[in-house]
Amino acid sequence: MTTTPFAKTVPWIGAGLIAVGAASAFVVGPYGPLALAGILMVVVAVGAAANFRPAPRRAVVVEAVEERDDVQASLLPWIVGAIAVRWVAVLGLNLSPLWRQFAPDAVFYHLAGEAIRESWSSPNVDLTLWFGKSKAVFYPYLNAISHAVFGSSRYPLSFLNAVIAVWAAWNYGLLARRMYGPRAQRVAFLLSAFFPSLIIWTSMNIRESWSYLGLSLVLLGADQLRRKISLSGLGLMLSGLVLLAVLRAYLIPLVGAGLVLSFLVVRMRQLPYALLGLGVVVGAFVLFGEALGVHGVLGDDPLERVNVMRHQLAFGGSAYGSDVDTSTPLGALTYLPLGIARFLLSPFPWNISSWRQLIALPESIAFAYVLYHGIREAVRTGWQESSKGALLIFVLAVTVCAYGLASGNEGTAYRHRGQIVFMVFVLAGGAFTRRRA
Repeated sequence: MTTTPFAKTVPWIGAGLIAVGAASAFVVGPYGPLALAGILMVVVAVGAAANFRPAPRRAVVVEAVEERDDVQASLLPWIVGAIAVRWVAVLGLNLSPLWRQFAPDAVFYHLAGEAIRESWSSPNVDLTLWFGKSKAVFYPYLNAISHAVFGSSRYPLSFLNAVIAVWAAWNYGLLARRMYGPRAQRVAFLLSAFFPSLIIWTSMNIRESWSYLGLSLVLLGADQLRRKISLSGLGLMLSGLVLLAVLRAYLIPLVGAGLVLSFLVVRMRQLPYALLGLGVVVGAFVLFGEALGVHGVLGDDPLERVNVMRHQLAFGGSAYGSDVDTSTPLGALTYLPLGIARFLLSPFPWNISSWRQLIALPESIAFAYVLYHGIREAVRTGWQESSKGALLIFVLAVTVCAYGLASGNEGTAYRHRGQIVFMVFVLAGGAFTRRRA
């Protein structure tokens, strides 16, 4: 029995990450245990996901047939474990000041939900103090319902968000299965379920889990429509778009552009379904674009809006991009490579200025490793099997470019990166599966 080169390098990768974590713990002080926990979760996620057991050559066909039946059942303990880990994180984060430091908007949702709940019994409550002229939708009202039922929203919604996040991870695993097979599903799900930053963002009273779920539903539905027009695929895609509309409407034009481009790259036998799917997507955006918030997001000059957005975000010790102008096509193209690098890879080891950056550094290094394999798989898939990976690759590329231009703060970029991390894990699932084969 032999082992793959990757399997041989996993212990060294783990040892290196643990060493970095130990050094971080020494510098950070009381936050050291958190840093070490993050390192260990990275090692578990990457190591377990890419644990390629060598199979005898004569049993390859039999093993493949058995695996199709057993892989989803074998993930059940990991599903329970992913929820359990998040529930422990819910307690650890919310019983300490970390929930305010990691996600200050959790305070807003808690208080805004309480105000909405009070407005139901007292018409004198002025909600414009919380939302201005805009109307509160979905997540603030979810907080209000939690206040009405449980008397609070921080813990109940944190526990609920943990379950929603595992649902999203499962959806991305299903997408990897459709693209690359059962083993890729296992890799993508384990990475999505146990990556440390994703555990943090989905164990607090913030809307990230629901955003991840919305994106996963859109991609699953659109992938199904590319293969065959069906009500279930249409329902998945539209439900995901509605979730994004009430959570992060600015993502809808990005996802829409990726969907439209992906329908242009298909095999001949898929062409009728692709044309119908393209018509459905374009029609939905034409008819419901205003309701989904597309028109308000795009505006008259999208590049100027993105430039203003980046300058507004460029504050604090980790700010960047305030000295560049991307309001013109030339300026945007010139800055884009640096913006993408900062969005995908920050914080950089040579530019650490806070304890948050320090504890995020080991995970960023691990993600860079996974990203490398994901990019290689995207290039290979796009070159050799363009129709198979077109949907994910186009949506990922458009979203990364947009965030590369709009991000102006490493902390905000690190959190928003969670929206594309899942897609990278799907590609990495294909890459790691191919390496084992």
